[in-house]
Amino acid sequence: MLLVFAEAGMGGLQASVAHLARALVAAGCTVTVACGGTSPLPGAFHSSTARAEVEVVRLPSPRSMRGWLAFVVGLRSLARGRGVEVIHAHGLRLAWPAAIAACRRVGVAVTIHGMDPDRLARSAALARRSRAAFSTDGVGWVRPLGAAGMATTVLPNVVPSFEGQVSRTELCDRFGLNPGLPICILPVRLSPQKDPVTALRAIAHLDDVQMVVLGDGPLRVDLEAMVHDRGIGDRVVFSGWIDDGDRCIAAADLVVVSSRWEGQALAMLVAMAAGVPICATDVIGIGDWLCHGEAVLVPQGDARALADAIALVLGDAEVRDQLVDAGRRRVREHLESEVASVHLDHYRRLVVR
Repeated sequence: MLLVFAEAGMGGLQASVAHLARALVAAGCTVTVACGGTSPLPGAFHSSTARAEVEVVRLPSPRSMRGWLAFVVGLRSLARGRGVEVIHAHGLRLAWPAAIAACRRVGVAVTIHGMDPDRLARSAALARRSRAAFSTDGVGWVRPLGAAGMATTVLPNVVPSFEGQVSRTELCDRFGLNPGLPICILPVRLSPQKDPVTALRAIAHLDDVQMVVLGDGPLRVDLEAMVHDRGIGDRVVFSGWIDDGDRCIAAADLVVVSSRWEGQALAMLVAMAAGVPICATDVIGIGDWLCHGEAVLVPQGDARALADAIALVLGDAEVRDQLVDAGRRRVREHLESEVASVHLDHYRRLVVR
């Protein structure tokens, strides 16, 4: 199997590919992962690929036309040299590069990990003419992709595995938190799509709640200024990208996600596996997935509603227990063996068709 994504980076897509690679190796597959560019990759990516002894190959970034051509040539060379049976590309923009790179009788799968809804129709129109078999990691994207003329199946993400957790004392010492106040974690890239502004405004509505922002991105300077202006700098900490973010999530009281849309967020899988309740926005990729009591859902962009949800969960042990129980039931669908089995069934259909 050849798993590929367009750009190296610190996001959930890169980590999800590594977790999938490890699951496929555990199921008996030989896996190579290829990615474009030279940017850093998450610690979870390195730990998963190293533990499974997965080969990782860097290709040129496909951002420019010259880079795109070099990316396709490198991908085709890998497919031929490794005797690949299936190229599994992650991201709709890779449909044509993967299809062009595929040798005869090589199956081509493309998984969409969420995308800007405003760009979906145009991107789908270009991609669907390739011979790829399309899938998505979340049920919420099946209908909008279908409306764009793209039939898809659902291939869920693997819940990341992590050993142990950071203790509450360690978490407080590390980030200068008050051990007597609840700790929320906002595990996001600081970009407009993730809408961290709404989460921070929600914290400003609460007097006795702290937040650790696990992540980095182009909005960080503006967000730090906003936190200072609102007088919550003593309760909000920006960690940047850290390698043990999953272990920090497991030590928190609550995970908050305020995105405008999502694929299938790994951080929420981590929270559910660790028994940490979730408050999130009711948007595509979240509300259609966590629709059986796994999270308290609020309208997107409504900071007051999010603050009320946070207060409800932190203040009501019965609500927390219900969320945790539902989350643990949900996460069983995302265990390595389950996800590998679903993917392998999908791959077999590609090879024989």
